[in-house]
Amino acid sequence: MSGQAGALPSSMGLGYVYFDYVNPAVMRLLGTGQSVLDVGCGTGALARAAQDAGNRVTGVELWEPAAAKARERVGRVVVHDITDTAGLTAALGEQFDVLVFADVLEHLPDPLRVLSGMRALVKPGGRVLVSLPNVAAWTVRLGLLAGSFEYAESGIMDRTHLRFFTRASGRRMVEAAGFSVERIGVTPHMARAVWPLLKSWFRSGQGEEDAGAVLASPAYQTYARWVEPLETFIARLWPGMLATQFVFEGRRPGA
Repeated sequence: MSGQAGALPSSMGLGYVYFDYVNPAVMRLLGTGQSVLDVGCGTGALARAAQDAGNRVTGVELWEPAAAKARERVGRVVVHDITDTAGLTAALGEQFDVLVFADVLEHLPDPLRVLSGMRALVKPGGRVLVSLPNVAAWTVRLGLLAGSFEYAESGIMDRTHLRFFTRASGRRMVEAAGFSVERIGVTPHMARAVWPLLKSWFRSGQGEEDAGAVLASPAYQTYARWVEPLETFIARLWPGMLATQFVFEGRRPGA
């Protein structure tokens, strides 16, 4: 994920690559020339990518060490608990064209309350981009058929996930928060079904705990450039089964 309140980066030895991962499905929907609030920005990898795409970006992150790294990448990062939506709204003091929740809401006990509470931060006619894991993906379905529902270190069944979603339930939540869903992007669940093995290949001597080096490796860059786009095309044909994640684009009614 791009960031999560209280999460630890991979350098702490937990094997996560959340903070340094830039979600292609989010970037495809983001656009340019907008004011963007990256909610739970982590160390600012996605925020920096959004800034490089021509947007004015503000990040919000609870964990100070991650926020400090994010400040090296984007101009403004606010340290704040995202579940305190009223306090955050007051601290920011402005509205944004786009709010990004990249792999954040599934880690919260009441994601609808947080998403609804941040509606005031979205300009009338503005958007939210919300990425959520797809608990109906084929690997989870096969596991249930075999009587297994086990948590993992990362992915759909990440042990830090408190809430699980399907395409339909994710859409209902975004709509219940006061946004009309206009598009739904996908992150494919094909190579990612064997992600731990692929990470070992991507790492290829880069270091066990260096997530940034893994994502910068030639093997990962080859995957991202050539394989992931093909997987995404296939996943769109049967998203309920073949997507590891959905990205909901919701619009706030107004001008």
